[in-house]
Amino acid sequence: MPPIEKTTTDIDTKIDRLSEAVAKLAEFTLAQAAQARTSGDTSTVEQLTEVMAAGIAEANMKSRQWWDESTFPDISPLNPLGELAHPRPNLRREVWWVGFHLPKNELMREEIELLNQLKPGEYDLKDDMGRVVRTRFFRVVARDPQIPDGPILVTFPCTSEDDRNLLARFDRGRGMVDLLHQMVPKKVPAPVAVG
Repeated sequence: MPPIEKTTTDIDTKIDRLSEAVAKLAEFTLAQAAQARTSGDTSTVEQLTEVMAAGIAEANMKSRQWWDESTFPDISPLNPLGELAHPRPNLRREVWWVGFHLPKNELMREEIELLNQLKPGEYDLKDDMGRVVRTRFFRVVARDPQIPDGPILVTFPCTSEDDRNLLARFDRGRGMVDLLHQMVPKKVPAPVAVG
């Protein structure tokens, strides 16, 4: 990220250029208005006044924009590190979650990383100890199995109150991430050789 002094200087330079452009526009408009008055055309004067007012309003809006879009960090709850410095990865494929399309801009980094690891198949619902609570609970279905990174649909029972209560037991406060961990094996660190 550029130093604040440099950014402030850049903004001041942009505001100065904008002010000069507004001044030139004002000169031009006044000259055109004077010419219109001498010819007796009042409609031209009114049109020029409207154009001038709109130009000044737009210039004022732009001068108040304190950030530069090319260096804007784009920090959000979904990416607290910011898209500029730490962009989230792209989804490898189009994903539908129980009938809802999942766009990248509505997902956290960990959700995207886990979704990218999903493979078509059926997965058991397991408790914290790894014991199977319900077999073939989650289904990941490829639209076209011949296309490796083709669209997928993730389904699981969630329409009955019993199903929702069962899901709630395995939600550790991270929602989709907790459910995805049921379908994506956790990476176990390799043992370190001692000696």
